[in-house]
Amino acid sequence: MIDKNYIISWENLHDTYTSVKAVKDLTVCYLCGPEPNNDFHELTDLGILPQNIWAFESNNATYNHALACYEHGEYPQPRIIKQNIDTFFKMTPKKFDIVYIDACGSVPSAQHALKTISTLCKHSRLNFLSFNDSIRRSRDVA
Repeated sequence: MIDKNYIISWENLHDTYTSVKAVKDLTVCYLCGPEPNNDFHELTDLGILPQNIWAFESNNATYNHALACYEHGEYPQPRIIKQNIDTFFKMTPKKFDIVYIDACGSVPSAQHALKTISTLCKHSRLNFLSFNDSIRRSRDVA
């Protein structure tokens, strides 16, 4: 029989890796496009800090247009990365809590959204999900 304290100590260790985050602490990335403000404002309206939002655009003209949206904006230095998001996932060990892929079409399309999802998973670029404390309390009661 396994000692209950042994299980609790492993649960405590697990909690150090998967703590619950506040919305402001979430790190998000998304595909930018020519008008990054739409998604950017939706994310900040939800409480995500502007500094924790990463936007990606690989097309030079679209990237320049996206930067121009912020010249006189509320956030003068948004984090818009001029790089293919797949390349970033392969080359940079950065993890995100949320990866928003708005492919504007079906997942298996010419935009390669499925490839992006595959690269994201292959290179482990998502942080672990954390569960609400109510799950633990329900285990403790049982």
